[in-house]
Amino acid sequence: MRLINVNTLKLEEFQRKVPRYAILSHTWGADHEELSFRDINECNIGKGSLPFKVAKCCEQAEKDGLKYAWVDTCCIDKTNSVELGEAINSMFRWYNGAAVCYAYLADVTSGYNRSFPLAQFCSCRWFQRGWTLQELLAPDSLRFYDSEWRYLGTKANRSSTIERKIGIPRRFLQGTALGEASIAQRMSWASKRETKREEDIAYCLLGIFDVNMPMIYGEGGVRAFTRLQRKIMRSSKDESILAWGFQAIEPPTIDSEDLAVSAGVLAASPADFTNCGEIVPRKDKAKSPTTFTIEGGLVRISLPLFSTITGEVFGLLNCGPQHERKAVVGIPLSDKPSGEYLRPQGRSSYSFSIDKTRAPAQPVYIQIGREKKSVSEVSAQNYFYIDDPIETGLELIEVEPQSRWWKDRSLIMTSNDPADDTTQQTWTRFRTEGEGSSDFLVLLEFQSQGSQVQARCHLMTASRSTSLVDVAQRASCIRQDAFGKSGASDSTHSIQASVERDSVQEIFVVKLTATASPPSVTIDATFELEVLMLKIELESIMKDEDDLRLEAEYFDKPEEETISSFESAKASLSEIEEEIKRLNEQKVRLLKLLNRASRSVRVEEFRQREAILSERRKSFAGRLDGRQQAVLNNGYGLLLHQTPGRDTVAVNSSANPSVVQSSSIGHSGWVHGYDEPMLSDTEVEEAEAELAELVDSEVELAKVIDEMFRRDHFLSQLFSDKRGFIIYLYKKALDMYPDSDQHPEYKNIVTDTINVSMHQQVFYCAIGHEDRWDVQKKFVKLLAKLTTQVIPAGKGVALRFINREVDNSPNLTFERVQKIMDSMPLRLVYSKIISQSLDRPLLITITIAGRPETEAESEFMNAIRECGRKLERAGYPRNTVVFMIYQIGTNKKTVEFLQRLQGDPDILPVTNVIPHHKYRLRMEVIRDRDGLEYDYRNFSGLEDSEIEEPSPRKVLGPERTIYTSHIVVPGNGLPLLSDFGEARFSEEEHDEDIMRNLYRAPEVVLMMKWDNKVDVWSSALMTWDMVCSQTLFDGRNSDDVFDDRVHLAEMVAIMGPPPTEFIKRSKVGSIFWDEDGKWKELAPVPNMTLEERAANIQGPNKEEFLKFVRRALT
Repeated sequence: MRLINVNTLKLEEFQRKVPRYAILSHTWGADHEELSFRDINECNIGKGSLPFKVAKCCEQAEKDGLKYAWVDTCCIDKTNSVELGEAINSMFRWYNGAAVCYAYLADVTSGYNRSFPLAQFCSCRWFQRGWTLQELLAPDSLRFYDSEWRYLGTKANRSSTIERKIGIPRRFLQGTALGEASIAQRMSWASKRETKREEDIAYCLLGIFDVNMPMIYGEGGVRAFTRLQRKIMRSSKDESILAWGFQAIEPPTIDSEDLAVSAGVLAASPADFTNCGEIVPRKDKAKSPTTFTIEGGLVRISLPLFSTITGEVFGLLNCGPQHERKAVVGIPLSDKPSGEYLRPQGRSSYSFSIDKTRAPAQPVYIQIGREKKSVSEVSAQNYFYIDDPIETGLELIEVEPQSRWWKDRSLIMTSNDPADDTTQQTWTRFRTEGEGSSDFLVLLEFQSQGSQVQARCHLMTASRSTSLVDVAQRASCIRQDAFGKSGASDSTHSIQASVERDSVQEIFVVKLTATASPPSVTIDATFELEVLMLKIELESIMKDEDDLRLEAEYFDKPEEETISSFESAKASLSEIEEEIKRLNEQKVRLLKLLNRASRSVRVEEFRQREAILSERRKSFAGRLDGRQQAVLNNGYGLLLHQTPGRDTVAVNSSANPSVVQSSSIGHSGWVHGYDEPMLSDTEVEEAEAELAELVDSEVELAKVIDEMFRRDHFLSQLFSDKRGFIIYLYKKALDMYPDSDQHPEYKNIVTDTINVSMHQQVFYCAIGHEDRWDVQKKFVKLLAKLTTQVIPAGKGVALRFINREVDNSPNLTFERVQKIMDSMPLRLVYSKIISQSLDRPLLITITIAGRPETEAESEFMNAIRECGRKLERAGYPRNTVVFMIYQIGTNKKTVEFLQRLQGDPDILPVTNVIPHHKYRLRMEVIRDRDGLEYDYRNFSGLEDSEIEEPSPRKVLGPERTIYTSHIVVPGNGLPLLSDFGEARFSEEEHDEDIMRNLYRAPEVVLMMKWDNKVDVWSSALMTWDMVCSQTLFDGRNSDDVFDDRVHLAEMVAIMGPPPTEFIKRSKVGSIFWDEDGKWKELAPVPNMTLEERAANIQGPNKEEFLKFVRRALT
């Protein structure tokens, strides 16, 4: 055995006592890229000139304290056939004896975010090559590295992933002896692997079955694999070696003519064991272990024989499916006049119940050789002949059902029953040699009616991991529009399929030809299956929602009566004596709830089901995100947007400007209190005690609250009818400052605490340095802690967290959000939209550590002023929204900036500027009451889909973040239009590139200045989409690519030519129109009108709707 000395890079040879060494497992590249035996033996190679993977292997071995390494490309002299044969027979032993094995995955890139690349890992070439199977199984210690030699884990800690994705049970990856797996199981592990030379598919398995045999390159893959099986049978009594071709479904009947042609007793390749991953030996004490005898072209074995009701014979093996303990595998047999048996072509092995097949074993002689059908037999039946697709770079690799494939003749059999007039479907899979490309699936359909026969084909693409069996089984549920396509394209190939009748041979010839241009639509079978499963899940979710809604109505009825009486009582409360009366009524209501406490268990179960269903819907909606383009490409239109008998919710996410300009002051911030939940016995008792305390102290507290309202007229307006709620807040605040009676200075702190808690809180953190984060997090955590302790259970805590990344990126990455959130004792959350009515004022807390530029400073102050003006126009006081600007650090420029803000009379009423050393809430003195537990029900949860699966987006500037559009998930509510993404404070004109393609206004397309009129355009198109099943504009050219020229031509068709002065305002108008305003025909103006596009709209308001759309667009 030769080893590389990792220090000298010289080969050293060892005969018996071999030192500890590392060994490299990899997939070969081109021959000239690999380090050969001659290169390292004859040349003086330095570390700098080594191939990357060899250099890294040597470096890693040296780090691991190993002096030697073994690499197959350069440690074996492949020009010496004797040495090569010895090396191949020793390979498993060498990998098993290594101190550590490094598996280099050249096509896996984990990137710099360090997240594990699961999809790349499972689909990489290393898991698809034949030789790497023994390199995975043999070593005790194996580490994975990606293309940049980044560590990806070990075989042991990735064993569960490998088991799920590759199919090798975890215990065999963690050290269980391979001999405990059946022969069929071990063969199945290699069933989907490939080798460069066809004979190697047998040679690469020698060590896995602990056999040795000479290499005979040129004998062919079938001969080599047959020799391997005969070797195994000489040393093993495991009958599962004959279980190849196993299928789980019941065997169909077969023509008697097919039973006379031998498929051979042994498999042709590991692919025949594809479905044998769970075949295990049976410990049948009544049957002695079989000894295989091979002589005279026959295999002698003792088997019980079982005959079906149709007369077919199966030999029962002493093995069966792992999870069906009372089942065994039966292999098909057909007797010959000589008393021998053959295994007929086109027949699979199946499982049979032991209880129904009890029979004694008897000696059976089975023919080893394979036979071919005669030409006369072939012509007597209708066949599909697969014309050699070599010019397209494709190869037929799989047929479903497999029993119809006559691989040696390139023929696919059809039913020979003239009475069967059903359409017979056969699925075929074609693959290119290139890595990463899609497969092409051809569905062959055959139908006979008497003497008339006809055939047709349908072409699709599919990922390499998509199961052809799954496609065949679910084909009847796939939408009909997916069929009928004769062309398809992936990233590198465009293919046309056809089927023609050869009248001479009376067969159907299937031809695949390459085309210069791709078809307009390619059907992706993988996507079709995914959408099908999503539809099934959607139907399940909607059914569960209906059931849950009915149950919710049951629980809500008693509460509606209580709420009604409560609202009636509130109207008569104007004096403190009436407040006491209301509290007493509340006490009675709580006692009634106590009487209904037996329902609490059901209520809790109901809420848990509601939460689980909500998570399912979010997960479902998240998986639909990002699929819009695929939906359009595959001809779905708005299919997923519309479900008969349902109301729908329309949501559009687009670009969001800076937080100060829009997000911080959006209507999505308003929060209503939730209905109070059912209480347990303990909760009722606690509530009674708490109400009793309130009754005793309400007179004194009422005076304090009156004084608070007198000083703040706005709070009086908003909370005058919620005195009980304010009393509750005050009591909670006093509990947080228990020594306030002895410390007069605490009086203002208590008042400020209540004031902060009465506001809905929004945090905007503009921190540009890592060392500021600790201060920032402490500040946010304290406000969160304060609010959660003060707000009563069920009333909702409204914390909205808007942040910027420490490197000044406009958006926080998922990992960063997770890290920040996990570091806090309570999660900061967005509160969900309950309604759009104002329930609490808004407190926007802005933390800064520096000073904005002069222009930005002016824009910041103008934004605050504009906010006040808009609130007043809407009928709200200016201080409905209060800005608390909080300084972090001691930057002098920051202090100067805050002083200017404090001195501005226009913004003074709605700003509270707080230097770092004057933070008057003094939240560091807040402490928990004894026994106080946080009630996590206060939180409605950070928009879970944004935390678990952040919306795909691209950031094009500080004021432009574009999110992907969302496929609408049908719901049970009224339509809600949400965030067109164009919010601005001011009447200024803008020229940013905004809006998604189909929704771009003419000003945006023509790169003109635009203002709030683009919102009118967006509203019109969104409304159109909600009413009509097709979009108003399409904008795609003949290559199915969105094109501004086509989009503008469609606008001209719908709206007529634009005014000349409008064209002249555009920088690029002259490209599309001449000086007289005539369209230059860069794209033909289609013959389409608004009325034609609305042909499928029904109802009496159609004319008014079209009038609205036309007015909005023009």
